[in-house]
Amino acid sequence: MGPIGSETSRVLGLWFCLAVFVARVLGQFEVLLHAPPWLPPFEAWSSGLIPYSILLPVQVLLVAWMAVIASDHARSAGSLRVHDPRKRTVLHALAAIYAVSMLLRLFVTLAYPPHTLLDRGLIPVVAHWAIAGFVYLAAATPSERRLPVT
Repeated sequence: MGPIGSETSRVLGLWFCLAVFVARVLGQFEVLLHAPPWLPPFEAWSSGLIPYSILLPVQVLLVAWMAVIASDHARSAGSLRVHDPRKRTVLHALAAIYAVSMLLRLFVTLAYPPHTLLDRGLIPVVAHWAIAGFVYLAAATPSERRLPVT
């Protein structure tokens, strides 16, 4: 896949990560309001570290921020693109640390009953992985190539 194809894949990846996170936010809200039997119970959607009354507005702001970033990347313009290679490296490292820490969190919580993935926080961990992936992909902004001067 050439540079254009890889850039398209990267931008699609940003939108996919955003969609996964939005699905978590909407799913948790749906369970709170209606508790449909086809969705996991409310406890499966949250780690319980932050009260939902605080978590929901933070999630909505995060969705908006991610949407602006994804839009900037889709347009190949905007102020929320990372151009500095050092910042890219730092963001890549932070995204990797974040993703690995969520994996460790999942393993630690699985050590305690109940031992099912869903009951031990798979939904929040997947949402955190989506955010980590989003940060990683956003930091992978291709550098703008200068046209040769003729």
